[in-house]
Amino acid sequence: MNRYLTELSDVRRAIQDTEELRYKAFKSGKEEEADILEIASVELKARERELVVKIGVDLANRIELGTTSLEELTTRVKERVEKMGKASKGLDKFSKILLKISRIISNIV
Repeated sequence: MNRYLTELSDVRRAIQDTEELRYKAFKSGKEEEADILEIASVELKARERELVVKIGVDLANRIELGTTSLEELTTRVKERVEKMGKASKGLDKFSKILLKISRIISNIV
């Protein structure tokens, strides 16, 4: 993606330069030169659109990869929370049993 960004920056600079030259050629009455520069500008703008699409696709792919990793992490966290919940339930049951035993013992004593 980085190389696309660099090329996009270069293309945008070239478009700006071409448009300035085309305007100057048009102002000075050099219609043939202005026409050639207009064609160059159109081609540069087409390349600019291609690069924007490539950058968008690359970015979408990166987001999708990140989402996959995030989904995996979410699944692992859920599994651990469930295990912790099971352990917690077991401790709750054990503490209730101990309370009952201590009540029984305190009633006997």
